[in-house]
Amino acid sequence: MIKNKVLRNTLAMFSGQSGAHAIALLFNIFLAKYFSKELYGSLQFAIAYAVVFMVIAEYGLQTLLIREIAKHKEKTNSLFWNSIILKTIFSIFAVIIAYLSLPWFSDSTQDNIIVYFTISSLIFNSWYFSIASVFIGHQENHIEALLFFIGKIVYVVGGVLAVLLFKDIKYVALMFAVASCFQCTIAFVCMIRKHRRLKFVVDMSIIEYLIKNGWLFFSITLFTTLHLKFDYLFIKKWHGDAGVGLYSGAYNLVLVPIMLANAFVRSMYPALSEAYNRNDKNFWKRINLGFRWLAVLAFPVLLFMTITGKEILSFCYRKEFTEAALAMQILLWGQGLDFFCPFAGHILYVLNQQKKVIVITGLSVTVNIIADVILIKHYGIVGASIAMIISLSVMFIGYTLALRKWLPISQLLKQLYPPLLIALVFSPIAWFLRPYLSFWISGPIYASFCLATFFVTKTIKWSDLKLFSQE
Repeated sequence: MIKNKVLRNTLAMFSGQSGAHAIALLFNIFLAKYFSKELYGSLQFAIAYAVVFMVIAEYGLQTLLIREIAKHKEKTNSLFWNSIILKTIFSIFAVIIAYLSLPWFSDSTQDNIIVYFTISSLIFNSWYFSIASVFIGHQENHIEALLFFIGKIVYVVGGVLAVLLFKDIKYVALMFAVASCFQCTIAFVCMIRKHRRLKFVVDMSIIEYLIKNGWLFFSITLFTTLHLKFDYLFIKKWHGDAGVGLYSGAYNLVLVPIMLANAFVRSMYPALSEAYNRNDKNFWKRINLGFRWLAVLAFPVLLFMTITGKEILSFCYRKEFTEAALAMQILLWGQGLDFFCPFAGHILYVLNQQKKVIVITGLSVTVNIIADVILIKHYGIVGASIAMIISLSVMFIGYTLALRKWLPISQLLKQLYPPLLIALVFSPIAWFLRPYLSFWISGPIYASFCLATFFVTKTIKWSDLKLFSQE
């Protein structure tokens, strides 16, 4: 059994999330092959649209709940139930706004029905996030990872049956809501069995606290979500479902490596909250090592996928999806910054510096929307990718400046450049192997050279992991 909490939780969450994402990716590939890129794009637009309004239903409470439960586990009962009360109200409000806003982006009856089915999942997802917060706050990430995986399995199995039986993508959207309901129910049962003292309670002081403090995280989550999903809305408006389909195909592949970084960050967050709360002398050493390990995860994958992007798209989808190769290569280096930005943001959460995160994400999303308006209309999905890398660069610079009081810029860059240099040195291997070997063979070869060099040069050491968590 792995004793280190962060390593154990990262592996658990990555196994659950990456496994779920792999299944979802295979399902997306199935949909893209079975339906036209227009119908595939209509479903991806519906999901992106629902995610935007999910922010209202969630009100940023998951991040707040994880932090508070990690610090004050005795308050789990009250924090959980009162968040459920708030989220029920916010979910109803979110659905109403979503219905009223839809005509501005879509005038297709079929597309609108798909959206209606998809956004009906909002309340179940918002409840599920509160349940997940309990598990993560208690550092029981393996349970949350399993529940996440189960939810994806239900959606994919139901979606495949919907395609084969009805041959209609609307029923795939309906399964999105059904799977959310099932996942939420199973998660609730598991939580009650694991934490038997969670009895229903209404506490107006806790509700007031959640409203007062949640809006900061809500603002941050809203900005972040708009930053990641608003491009779908503009692509839909100006380039139709086909553009959304191509962009989504590229985007889904880019998200694959980000899953490991997100699992690592989410596992570090409660551990760092505990460490900061007890004035741990190794707190900033943990932060430095966190950035170093994220760089080790990021740069080899980003370089390899940039080199073999067209082959990956053609293999995963159809040849026509190679039209999105340039967009995917640009997105990789935009989203590559998302290996580091969430970690920096969570550090500021731990330091109780949420207002700085609001300013940074607000500025970034403003730049993103302006760039989307200027670039997407004329350059389509390539324009959306350029807008993304511009705005994420603004976000990364903002976080770097915000942390410089505690983590000097020179020290941060010192953590990032050795892994980047090593990955660049071995990148010709990936380039020269490309004509002779499939990417799923050349990739592990390239990664093996990089990984061996990371350890030989002591860029990373297994002993580093001891600093990530104390039992």
